[in-house]
Amino acid sequence: MSNRVPERVFISYSRQDIDWLKRLKLQLAPLEDENIVDLWYDSGELEPGDVFRESINTAIESSSAAVLLVSADFQASEFIKNNELPKLRYHADRKELRLFWIPVGHCILTDQLGDAYHTVGNPSKPLEACTKGEVNEVLADLTRSLKNHVLAQRKTLERLEKEREEALKEQKAKEEKQRREKEAIAAREERRRNLAIAKKEKADKKREEALLRVEQRRANLEKKEAARVSQKNNTPKKVATSRPARSPFSKILKLIGLCVLIGGVMTGANVMRVRSSSSPPPEPVRKTPTLPDSKDREIELAVPNVKIRTKESAAPEVKEDLGPSFANSLGIRLVRIPQGSFLMGSAKTESFRGTDEDQHKVRLDKSFYLAETELSQGQWLTLMEENPSVFRGDNLPVESVSWERTYVFIDLLNQKETASGLLPEGWRYDLPTEAQWEYACRAGTTTPFYFGETLNSEQANFDGDFPFGETETGPDRKTTLPVQQFTPNQWGLYQVHGNVWEWCRDWYGEYSLDEITANPVGPKTGRGRVYRGGGWNNNGRNCRSAARNFTPSREDSSIGFRIGLFRK
Repeated sequence: MSNRVPERVFISYSRQDIDWLKRLKLQLAPLEDENIVDLWYDSGELEPGDVFRESINTAIESSSAAVLLVSADFQASEFIKNNELPKLRYHADRKELRLFWIPVGHCILTDQLGDAYHTVGNPSKPLEACTKGEVNEVLADLTRSLKNHVLAQRKTLERLEKEREEALKEQKAKEEKQRREKEAIAAREERRRNLAIAKKEKADKKREEALLRVEQRRANLEKKEAARVSQKNNTPKKVATSRPARSPFSKILKLIGLCVLIGGVMTGANVMRVRSSSSPPPEPVRKTPTLPDSKDREIELAVPNVKIRTKESAAPEVKEDLGPSFANSLGIRLVRIPQGSFLMGSAKTESFRGTDEDQHKVRLDKSFYLAETELSQGQWLTLMEENPSVFRGDNLPVESVSWERTYVFIDLLNQKETASGLLPEGWRYDLPTEAQWEYACRAGTTTPFYFGETLNSEQANFDGDFPFGETETGPDRKTTLPVQQFTPNQWGLYQVHGNVWEWCRDWYGEYSLDEITANPVGPKTGRGRVYRGGGWNNNGRNCRSAARNFTPSREDSSIGFRIGLFRK
């Protein structure tokens, strides 16, 4: 067993409960010695930040089991509540890891966890209320449960490995059979080709023999003809002694022929005279082609020395406004977002605001168009060959697409619409900038959400256990919803809060400190691309109009996008 790779076990705890972690490690030490488990926990060496968050995510995704030391301090930890616990529950619900939890102290979170995950101990009597012996018994139970889980995992992996090897053997046998069949077919084809070659050679030989016989006959005939001519030339000629007398009618016949000859000559001359005296036929009238538009120019035709004057085509007209909405060939309807100004970011009094949300005035000088909904999987598949989404459905948003893959779709859409003549002149499809996105999301409002100060999961798709503001909790659907759901904002945009995060065009960066920022497009480079709006597995705070997030490169089931149409 020591030769096997240990299974990683992630321990989530509050640093105030460090003594309980030490007691747990003592109980689990034999499993580490036997190379059964590899414990991972926050040792306190990394300060909270991007590196810390990335390390936590990597550890969770590589673990086959997790242990939660649940207490009031555990429940109060913002990082655990907003990062570790949602990710652990997400992977546990997808059967990607086994979640064990131990009630260390009394807290309301024990009621939420309930029987959904494997409980070790008695929630009504947490470890703080137990004797030392009872504590050791609870931790021993956890040790046995972890060991059984890991051994069961290994047995399952061994079974799968055996099945894989058997399948591989079957595949090799099948390939060997196919190889032999191909060799047999190739041998038959080779024999058929050889027979065809032999038959052709035999036919060629017969044809050559026939040609030789024909040539021989021709040579024999030539010899006979030469002999005949030679015999004729050697025969003596008879000498004529007198000229035979001519018939009296021969002179008359000769005279008649002469008259006929003279008449034909005269007739031909008259005909030529008549043709030369008549006027030549008129040349066909050439119609001068006309071309539309205004500017005169001279065009030289293929006919030599012929020129016409026509009008040069004017440049196509660029439409500044496409009406209140616009629909393309993929069935994507885009609504007009008027130009204007707004306060971007969040007020200092807004709860859970981020430090990168400094409120500042932004002016957008041009109107643009934004899709009513997040891009659906049906619309994605019209141009792309495969569907990357975790949750499948034509009307569900496409997700698990990176920022770069999003632009593959956008480039194909621009090419398709341009080639079919459906893309208005002077316009292009693109992602909105971060400023355009927030401006369109707010639709003239200044509250955290376009419908007010609070958010629950009856208004948007997110983890309803964590609403925003003084409102009721709601369902946590644990999946995406169809793109056209809930009430749209005042400009007709659906689900700008929740469902899936939406990529923006910008690199992430600090906001400008100018008094008024005109048409911001973000920095020229940065640590990652911005995505906005919150997703199905996020808290209500992440779905605010001003909430920002970014990543260098990521394909996640909570990230999609919404296309826009912009003037070049």
